[in-house]
Amino acid sequence: MSDRRNDSHSSFSSDDLLEGTDSPICAANDTTYDTYDADATTNYGIRGAKRLNTKKQTATDVSIHEYEAPSGDRIKKTNFENGRGRTIYNPNTGAYDEILDYSTDDAEHHHREKLSDDGVYQLRDVDLHRDGTRHVHREYNNPIAGITTSVEGTMSDRAFEADF
Repeated sequence: MSDRRNDSHSSFSSDDLLEGTDSPICAANDTTYDTYDADATTNYGIRGAKRLNTKKQTATDVSIHEYEAPSGDRIKKTNFENGRGRTIYNPNTGAYDEILDYSTDDAEHHHREKLSDDGVYQLRDVDLHRDGTRHVHREYNNPIAGITTSVEGTMSDRAFEADF
């Protein structure tokens, strides 16, 4: 499994660009992710922050395919070192359906998150551990009906895990 972190050290604005590059505080001509020039100065004269505890990663272990369906929905499929995902997004309504499946040393993880056109939000996370235990987390929020539910626990009830 890759050792990746998604730490953010500063906000981005067009004023933060290095002179002569189109990248915020990135080393010039560097095509890897998470690589910063610690001696760079922005237009405000602030030193660029170097990330700690990160591993240089190139895009070779990730493949992303994005396309637009005839309905106008945008679809993104992602494959990475230890899993895969799929997101369908409607840019007109903000509705989306996202599925992410990946494995770690001790479990298989399944994540599904949906937001309907009318604002109904559903989330389901299932962790199936190597020892056979299963941890499930579900959320449901319907602003129209005024219903909000969140359930979490280790259980084997198939109805609880049913897809939405």
